[in-house]
Amino acid sequence: MKTFSLPKLGFLLGTLLLLFTQCNRQTGASQVPDEPTPAEAYVWLRYAKTACYGECPVYSVEFFTDGKVVYEGKAYVEKMGRHLARLDETRSRALRQRIAVTDFFDLYNRYPVEGPEIADAPSTIVYVRFGDQEKEVSSIAEAPESLRQLQAYIESLIESLKWVPEEGAD
Repeated sequence: MKTFSLPKLGFLLGTLLLLFTQCNRQTGASQVPDEPTPAEAYVWLRYAKTACYGECPVYSVEFFTDGKVVYEGKAYVEKMGRHLARLDETRSRALRQRIAVTDFFDLYNRYPVEGPEIADAPSTIVYVRFGDQEKEVSSIAEAPESLRQLQAYIESLIESLKWVPEEGAD
């Protein structure tokens, strides 16, 4: 029977222990995630009006999952710069329902569907994210009635919110 000296045995055990803990640490990191953290709020709806060759209102509004709403007025609007508001759960649910009824994810990505883009006309852009589904629809003209009604609903909702200028924003 072969015997190991104490220093050799200590070195061997130390090496095995080090290898075992390193391998365990690497596989453990992928198998056991860190303590879950609350999901951060993300933009689930973005509504924007783009520029034209005239004096068209240019602004964007982002609706976050935590109820925060951020408006940014860029040109030819009453509220210039960034403003904040809150959207309560009841109105958020109603807005989501309105989007669902519109069959938003079945719409074309742009209107008009065919032909060249109209360069001097403003676009209305609506982006929606429901879970893993995301879609952006840009319309200048010839949008279906359901999309025009959704846009009007979103605009009336934006107008109804109590906006406060963001501190320190330009």
